[in-house]
Amino acid sequence: MSTTLTKKIKSAVDATIPAADDYRIFSAPTGFDDMVVVRVITPAWAKLGKAERIAKVQNAVMPKLSASEQAKIFRFSVLTPTEWNGIRNSFGAVRSSLIGRRTLRSIAS
Repeated sequence: MSTTLTKKIKSAVDATIPAADDYRIFSAPTGFDDMVVVRVITPAWAKLGKAERIAKVQNAVMPKLSASEQAKIFRFSVLTPTEWNGIRNSFGAVRSSLIGRRTLRSIAS
């Protein structure tokens, strides 16, 4: 995945997920041409259904991308950390690349 596409995805996700929430963005090859699955792991919107979470991210990212960039994304996945931990091992040899993250650290007083 190109650096430009990665930056656009990260920027759109960063603007969409509430500032109080962490996130990690992974891309994983599908094996179809150069298409990828974009996975966002975040506690944001944990009470929403998966389809609603995906729609939020997809609606934020897709308008920022050109038609050729959009064609490289097979699908989006938006999971809570608990959901991700439950399925992460099932991906076996599929290599995911971390393409973005926001990690919040609490400051001790």
